[in-house]
Amino acid sequence: MKGFFAAVCLAFMAAAGGLIYLFFFQADTHAPAIIVTDRTKRYVQGMSEAELLTGVTAIDDRSGDVTSTLMVQEVHPGSRDGTVDVTYSALDRENNVGTLICTLRVEGEKTAESPDTDRMTDAEEEEGPAQEEPTDESAAVSAEAEALMESYKAEQEAKIQELDPRSPKIYLTQYYTELPHGTEFSPLSFVEEIEDDVDNRDLLFTRIQINGIEALNMDVPGSYDLGYFVLDSEGNQSNLAYLTVRVV
Repeated sequence: MKGFFAAVCLAFMAAAGGLIYLFFFQADTHAPAIIVTDRTKRYVQGMSEAELLTGVTAIDDRSGDVTSTLMVQEVHPGSRDGTVDVTYSALDRENNVGTLICTLRVEGEKTAESPDTDRMTDAEEEEGPAQEEPTDESAAVSAEAEALMESYKAEQEAKIQELDPRSPKIYLTQYYTELPHGTEFSPLSFVEEIEDDVDNRDLLFTRIQINGIEALNMDVPGSYDLGYFVLDSEGNQSNLAYLTVRVV
């Protein structure tokens, strides 16, 4: 009889332990990752939520594609003139909330990246179009470009400070670069460091994803935005670090 009761107690304890493991250790506490796939988007006054959500997706490590739950939480002026910060949120099946702040340029606004070149002084009209300074193979940046680099770096590092402590952090060597057309481009060479509270650097480097890389054409002059981010092994998303590549 004692053996029977002992067996029952052991079975009960095993079942209880299994339930505790299921509910506490296997519980889904990871928020979905929000990814902006359309970096050509510009903000226009009065844009609807549907327009702001175009080109944005949400993926969860367990629930899968949860793009249908995406919402625009708020829109407010960005830290750089001519920009706005759009805050997106999404839910998974366990109601874990993921958020992402995306900076959009305002359509028609003049920023440091788009100086007013439509007007010419009388002296410039007489002299004709200004000749571009030659660029060497090292792609030396102008004073304007250096100012942009500092501005972008400060903006990105401020967003890193807002991350959840469990989220990985990705740092780029620079956030703005000018390169001659035809130059070979190595996107991972711009990643300076990745930090996480659990995963090591080598693992995180294999998980790097880059939005906009498919649109980059080093043979066509223009400005291209690349969004670097990483998901750690627990499904936490890093900051979205943007590198603006200007092909000249």
